Amino acid sequence: MTRSLSTLLLCLVSLAPLASLADNTPKTAGTLSSTAGKTETPQEATAPSSAPPAGFPVNPMKTLQPLMTQKHYVEAIKEANRYLNMDSHNGEVLFVKAQALSALNRNDEAISVLENLTEVAPEMATPYNNLAALYAQKGRLDDARKMLEMAIQIQPNYSTALENLGDIYLAKAKEVYNKAIKESPKSKSLKKKLSTLSNLE
Repeated sequence: MTRSLSTLLLCLVSLAPLASLADNTPKTAGTLSSTAGKTETPQEATAPSSAPPAGFPVNPMKTLQPLMTQKHYVEAIKEANRYLNMDSHNGEVLFVKAQALSALNRNDEAISVLENLTEVAPEMATPYNNLAALYAQKGRLDDARKMLEMAIQIQPNYSTALENLGDIYLAKAKEVYNKAIKESPKSKSLKKKLSTLSNLE
């Protein structure tokens, strides 16, 4: 069955991982649900930044990770904001806050946090992947492609970003072929290509 472009993009969003920012090696991908895409195994991360300010916990993930695992997203955001008031450039905490916002469908806010994170920690590939997933949900395929290309430039073997980029190309191809077939509805060549793309899903 041919999936619509919107369905494909929804699957892309489900690929956004809760992963270590300090370790860019792709984690083992697993099935999130029978209808969702792949996600990476959550792990506690070691902050890539310099020494935190006085009073900042050595590992805020010990508090934040359980809240995310238990789906207490509102509480996770409150805790993240508390930590960010002490260290506004902590990449781990920003990343978790973005994930919690996304889980609550507060995607515009999640995008804002991730955009900030790519400036705070431009060497980290994972935030670019997650930002691409959120851009894709909004139909911003070109922006999503650019973010995924950045993630792959940073980490060429990042399998999740590579798969997402393939899905973006697939979505773009279907979008163009669907426009073309409206102009040439009897074209056997276009119908064959659309069928081939559908089989790839």
